[in-house]
Amino acid sequence: MAEINHYAVKSPKAFVVKRARGLPNRTDRAVDLGHWVERNFNTVEDRSIAAMAPATAAVRARLTALPGLAALQEATLDWHRAEAARQIATPERHAFYSQLVLAGGSRALPPDRAAAIYALYPRGAGEALSRWPPVPRSCPSR
Repeated sequence: MAEINHYAVKSPKAFVVKRARGLPNRTDRAVDLGHWVERNFNTVEDRSIAAMAPATAAVRARLTALPGLAALQEATLDWHRAEAARQIATPERHAFYSQLVLAGGSRALPPDRAAAIYALYPRGAGEALSRWPPVPRSCPSR
């Protein structure tokens, strides 16, 4: 069994780069402020993998020691930083970045508030209801 932690929202700068790239499997879906708000639920902390930190550090050190790999990693990080700066230097992307920073983190609605909002939506609305309310995923307890 494996647990994969994928963070759709890493940082406002990374999200600006993601928006420029688009979604690989959802070309019909916008990568906009709504996408950020629906996924920026940094509310569940899972430290279950912390026990693996020493072994992870050892494997990382072995990988980094492979010829050329550390340089490739640094080049990748340099590219990402430069691309974020290039994107944010445009008026439209600068405004978007500013909105992301202003939006901050999302938080789950209390169940009664989510139910009240859900009740306002017409029945039979289909797709929109299948995604509402956005709820952060939490890891199962072990």
